[in-house]
Amino acid sequence: MTVSARERIHLLLDDSTFNELGQQMSEGLITGYGTINGQLVFVYAQDSLSAQRGFGTKEAQKIEQVASLSYNNGAPLIGLLDDEGVKTEEGLSLLTAFGKVYQACHKAKGVVPLIIGILGPAIGGTALMPALADFVFVVSNQTDWHISNSLALKAQKLQNLGQTDLFLENEHSCLQAIRNLITQLPPNYLGSAKIEPQLIEGLISDFNERYASLKLLLDNKNNSFDMIQCLELLLGSDNFFELRPHIGTGMITGLTKMAGVTVGVVANQPIVDEGRLELYGMKKASDLINYCSAFNIPVVTFVNSKGFVEDINQEQAGLSSAAKDLMLAYLNCGAAKITIVAGNALGTAFNILGSKAVGADIIYGWSSAQIGLFSSEATNYLNNYHQLISNENDGSVWPETLAITRAQVATPKAALEAGLVDSLIEPEETLMGLYNALNMLQRKGRPS
Repeated sequence: MTVSARERIHLLLDDSTFNELGQQMSEGLITGYGTINGQLVFVYAQDSLSAQRGFGTKEAQKIEQVASLSYNNGAPLIGLLDDEGVKTEEGLSLLTAFGKVYQACHKAKGVVPLIIGILGPAIGGTALMPALADFVFVVSNQTDWHISNSLALKAQKLQNLGQTDLFLENEHSCLQAIRNLITQLPPNYLGSAKIEPQLIEGLISDFNERYASLKLLLDNKNNSFDMIQCLELLLGSDNFFELRPHIGTGMITGLTKMAGVTVGVVANQPIVDEGRLELYGMKKASDLINYCSAFNIPVVTFVNSKGFVEDINQEQAGLSSAAKDLMLAYLNCGAAKITIVAGNALGTAFNILGSKAVGADIIYGWSSAQIGLFSSEATNYLNNYHQLISNENDGSVWPETLAITRAQVATPKAALEAGLVDSLIEPEETLMGLYNALNMLQRKGRPS
């Protein structure tokens, strides 16, 4: 059953907190402000049930006003889209109206979080509004998001896989997801709250209950374990908000809270092609890091990757360009950057993924980590090529030389001596290590 914009807003906000703005200007777009879990937010919502539905100059003025209030008050801006097209009778003035909306959103971007829920169509000029947002949630089989006004496309129920952060089953789930996201985010660019030391005891206590499960997950897996399960055991299953789980599955991105501080998480997924870096995974990691940089949110990277995908189609589609964008995202990020080498960290892939080369402040290495230019096997082959192909080789040379190679170049101790990591820790020490690093770095990037 389709519901009105006001009903959607009341479901989104805390009870009895909505204050409407510009009510007499247009019933086709509802704007105002209220709270989500006590946090001030501003909201606009298109109303496909209104007799005045459709986008025009008055609707643009209302969005401009609420975006300006959001910007000036340092509070998130949420848009709920259900586009019923434009008011064609207004003619060329519509181009100016859309332009003003784009400018208002661009001005607010990087100052306050911009969040869009697409609850119906978002077509033509409206399709750019989620493209300007920081986070986009859609309702599966209900959203129709495309920039072309082609009638053929309108029948397809298209959805932008690359920029959508979450697909939800229904409107209620979509609105709840937006509420959950707001609780994870700082309200504006001034950054996350300062760390609350009293909360760390609770985090450690909760983790201690899950430690046996973490040990079971990691033991004898040769660095191939489900990173999602690992993160949930380390951070708490209800404390990790994953973004874009449907695309680039060899990379995990999301948000969490640690001792009151919002943290961005980037992690390889070793059970998907050994955590190798590919286009979509690097793109979503770059987007999250750039967001964290704008809002001074610390970035924690969990590395467990055997390098880049070996795929000619990805190379031709711009794999190296995506790698460059990921490297620049880290280099340009002024927020705290902490890295956990939780498995394999090989060559250029490690260099651009949270290493000292891209400005990591602190790097911890787990005892299981293998860090090197290449895999141990490839390094051994290159270093001992002539011995291995010798006619006198009886087959025993390979395991003997491989053991030596691993001890020399692939152990976390070798990386420690080379300055690639700062400290060696066990997995169960990760939370305390992160807390100590966050506590030490909490003034980094903050306005003086």
